[in-house]
Amino acid sequence: MTLRLVRRRLPISWTDLLEAYQWYVAYDDSTHPCLDVDSGRVTCPAVQGLPDAAASQGRLSPMPLKGPLDAFEQRRRFAESVCERELREALLATLSGTRPFKRFDEALLDTPVEATRWREEERVADLQTLDCWLGTLGIEPDPPPDLTRTVLAFPRRRDL
Repeated sequence: MTLRLVRRRLPISWTDLLEAYQWYVAYDDSTHPCLDVDSGRVTCPAVQGLPDAAASQGRLSPMPLKGPLDAFEQRRRFAESVCERELREALLATLSGTRPFKRFDEALLDTPVEATRWREEERVADLQTLDCWLGTLGIEPDPPPDLTRTVLAFPRRRDL
C-alpha cells in the first residue's frame, strides 16, 4: 500500500516569496516574513498584531531566509562554471575581500550574457528551494513556480 500525501492548493505570489527569501534579514520574530497558509500572502506577525509567529496558532508559517553563506556559495559555484578564464578568475577574486556581493555584480556589468545567466540561475535555485519548503507544508502552489530560464539570443550581423 502506497501512502500519498494530499497537498492543498494555495494561491502564491512567487515575486513576494522570492523577495522575502532573498532580501529580508530577520532581526526579531515579530517581523520575520511568514506565509499565511490560509490566504497564501507573505506577511509577518507584527502586521497581524501578534508578538511572534507562534502566537498565530499555525496560520503563519515562518519562511526560510537565504543566508549570506548560501548566497556566497551560489556565487562561488556560478563563478566556477564560467567558461571564459579571465572572467572566471575575476569573479572568484571578487569573493575574497570586502563587499564581495557588490564587487561580484560589478564584475558582471561588462558581460550581459553572463550577468543574465547568473540572475537566472540564482532565481531558479531560489524558487526550487521555496517550492520544496511549500511541499513540506503540504501546499501545492498555484501557479507552480516558473523554472524556465531566459535565453539571450543576439541578432545575426548582416554585414558579415
